Amino acid sequence: MNISHFCIDRPIFASVISIVITLGGALTMLALPTAQYPDITPPQITISATYPGASADVVANNVDYNGMLYEERGRRILAHTGEKVVIDTEGQPWVVDKMPVKEFKAGEWHDFRVLVEGNHHQHWIDGHPTADAIDLDEKNRALEGILGVQVHVGPKMEIQYRNFFVKHLPDDLPIIKPDQAKIPSAAVKVVPQGQKKK
Repeated sequence: MNISHFCIDRPIFASVISIVITLGGALTMLALPTAQYPDITPPQITISATYPGASADVVANNVDYNGMLYEERGRRILAHTGEKVVIDTEGQPWVVDKMPVKEFKAGEWHDFRVLVEGNHHQHWIDGHPTADAIDLDEKNRALEGILGVQVHVGPKMEIQYRNFFVKHLPDDLPIIKPDQAKIPSAAVKVVPQGQKKK
């Protein structure tokens, strides 16, 4: 005799067993640690991209870096804020003149202008010139590229951009040659970050 015949022949016993199983399940359900919406970490996507090439840097509360010319994944600092620079044919930047350095308050909107004509880079913040560089390094410079904005890793920060205007310049702009951008003997060498000027 199997269990199904046993329960069919004794319906009261089968009903009592069913009630006991149901009550037991209800009691254990109350003791189970379940939640309607379990704690899960939502999926996150992190995208990292690096655009090598020249960029106009902005560093809040540091006048030495606002509007400087920096080359990501390349020659690094090409012109600090307030410097007019000629980058020689070997890739060494030389400060040939200085411009006044101005402080730009963080947390306010500023007008940032970048003009690149051939191998001549110029930067302004709120109409004030911040960097001017002539790049004679044919091996490492780029005369074309993409426009991008980036945020470096670091502490929590808020970055906002608005009102991008792009003006396309002619492709046949003249390239400044070494004989047109002489480096005076009194020029100061731009040194990489962390090294002392000699």
